Amino acid sequence: MKKITILITVLIAAIFLFATANAQDTTANDNTPSLKISGVTSGAIQFLQQDNDLHNLPHIPWGFQSARGNLNFAAHIADGIDIFFNAFLSSNHHVGQWYDDEGYITVSKLPESSDILGLNNTLFKYVTLTAGFIPVDYGLWWEIRSDNADVQRNPLIGNYIVDANDVEPSVQIKTKPGLINALVAFGDGTTTGDFTPGRGNEVNAKVWLNLKNEFQLAGSIYRSNQANNGTGYPTGGSTTDLYAGNRSGSQYSGIFGDNPEAGDIAPQKGQDVTAFQFDGYYNLKPLQVFGMYGYTKDADINGSAPGNPQESWSYFGGDVTYYLFPALYVAARYSAAISNMYQGIDVSTNPVSANRFQVGAGVWVTNSMLLKLEYVNQQYKNFPAASGYGYNTRFHGFTTQFSVAF
Repeated sequence: MKKITILITVLIAAIFLFATANAQDTTANDNTPSLKISGVTSGAIQFLQQDNDLHNLPHIPWGFQSARGNLNFAAHIADGIDIFFNAFLSSNHHVGQWYDDEGYITVSKLPESSDILGLNNTLFKYVTLTAGFIPVDYGLWWEIRSDNADVQRNPLIGNYIVDANDVEPSVQIKTKPGLINALVAFGDGTTTGDFTPGRGNEVNAKVWLNLKNEFQLAGSIYRSNQANNGTGYPTGGSTTDLYAGNRSGSQYSGIFGDNPEAGDIAPQKGQDVTAFQFDGYYNLKPLQVFGMYGYTKDADINGSAPGNPQESWSYFGGDVTYYLFPALYVAARYSAAISNMYQGIDVSTNPVSANRFQVGAGVWVTNSMLLKLEYVNQQYKNFPAASGYGYNTRFHGFTTQFSVAF
């Protein structure tokens, strides 16, 4: 606990250090309430096949994926106060069902009539506060990834094989935009409100360089300890889901028993978790380049049960997108994950690993309509048979996706 307290103190100090350098003028005045409703829908046809060394996996017919839809609400309440929330109208996890995703309030300044403490010239001169069900701002990839039907930020169809994407009840302090930026957030470390006895908390932080939105480089850290939950993992209790909190599910369907998160690797078990990630991108058309490296360790995967078995993973990847014409691009991506300590067993002499290769192209039919085609090849190596990915399981094939934003 002492180490966590020291870490939090250092992070808060760093926030205000960076914030002072990024101070912005907050004198603009716009107190007219407004509401913007937007949405996006996507559909896909896939031609995927699965196999393993035993050749005993069933054939997958080609077919149409269930359509996906996102509905977004952005409400401007007063100058400096905004609310955002969204819902998945259909997703891989909840086909044809309305499902909440994010919902939070952002305060960058107070109305003059309520600024009795003078915070606009002190606190809000340097930072923005956000509270609610917030996406964990971990790395840069989560801003580019496909999120259910919101796929037009991603040049390809599938995401990285390890996809840090989670929404947690939390509060976040973030510096006003500048060359050097920082944030720190505190929350339950769970995807919903959780008052289980022994539940821990989480802290995550990020520092990044932003050069005219053309070049960004970020370093992120995430820490959450749920290992003292009262009922005991894995039979119950609390977990943190930085890598397993993807509410939208995978962009692939039907493989390996039609798991909603098919093909994705979710490291560790969400108990005593420490993780960090470095990523960056260059975005100056016609060329876009992105790369990442991350590491995560769960120091006690069985929670409050006896013993302290561990699991750790390294993951990395990169992609390149090149625009041949303003409305036509080609893209390629490679991502991989490797574990030397898997489910409490030292496997360093024969590491557990998975890798994904994607190559494809996209055509902008209009500024809000995108058609994508992708070939994907993914392989699992050295997984135990009981994991479902044993005997060097693999899948490959083509997927095409069409999306419309409105």
